[in-house]
Amino acid sequence: MLPSGAVIYTVKATDNDISAANNMISYSLISGGHGMFSIQSESGEITVLQMLDRESDREEYHLVISAVDSGQPVLSSQQTLTIKVRLFCG
Repeated sequence: MLPSGAVIYTVKATDNDISAANNMISYSLISGGHGMFSIQSESGEITVLQMLDRESDREEYHLVISAVDSGQPVLSSQQTLTIKVRLFCG
């Protein structure tokens, strides 16, 4: 079982801007978290907010994640991350 606050994945986006001020990326969770996950805006670390229970909740989650750079014009991208909850017998 994963404790609340455990990091389960880290997303990573890249930006080819030469200037460090323009290639900083901010991450956000757009949808699909159902109050079970959060994302750290600077690092992209996805954490569990509550214990996941495959039997009473969901077998999988589809998180839509956005990455936005700090350039002008602002560029962004969205991707879907699928998280599958496995049954733990131990």
